[in-house]
Amino acid sequence: MTRNFQATYVEPTEKGQKTIIDIPFNVWEEFNLRGPVPVNVYINGFLFKSKLSPKGSGFYILFFTKEMCKIVKPNNGDTLNIDIEIREIEARIPIDPKEARRIESVSLVMEPVNTSCGQACIAMLANVPIDEVFKTMKTKGSTSGKMLIDALYHYKIRHNERFINYQKYPNLPDLCIIDVKMPGYGHWVVYHKGVFYDPEFGKLSACHEDGRIAYYLEIYGN
Repeated sequence: MTRNFQATYVEPTEKGQKTIIDIPFNVWEEFNLRGPVPVNVYINGFLFKSKLSPKGSGFYILFFTKEMCKIVKPNNGDTLNIDIEIREIEARIPIDPKEARRIESVSLVMEPVNTSCGQACIAMLANVPIDEVFKTMKTKGSTSGKMLIDALYHYKIRHNERFINYQKYPNLPDLCIIDVKMPGYGHWVVYHKGVFYDPEFGKLSACHEDGRIAYYLEIYGN
């Protein structure tokens, strides 16, 4: 997926300062990724490899680097034509069903810190302590969909290769990780056969009343 927009180049007013470009759409909703997002950026037709940096609630910024300035050579007030696309995730070797982890039941794991819902979901599916998942994922902080998929591969948990838009396909599979939009933040939850295993709110019979299901990733338990 590629998104195009225009932005105005504003020269830095202080030495060492960088121009910041606000991304005019919600990255969580458009690209279904969280945390720093690796992207290819085309600025007036010139290609750069960069990352979008999160501001919060799905909104991001792009730093206009010295390399970009040297190549694009913008003047103060110039309009920049910008195209952004997610950098391709490397091809994966499918998990052998014979080696895959079987998931017949799920036990709730609560998040010990309020940014570790993704790690708690992986701990539930892999049936391992969340401290082990912290070491595997190398963070206790917020996680992107790609980071969760990386962890699923690590624990040999078979899964769909892409998240599905819930508005287009509103029937949840028997087992999946759900991307829930809460007021002001994104949240990961495990769903299994009618029960929502929410790392923040506990076992629920329905998605939290303040949440909205945006995407889901099907998990193949058998």
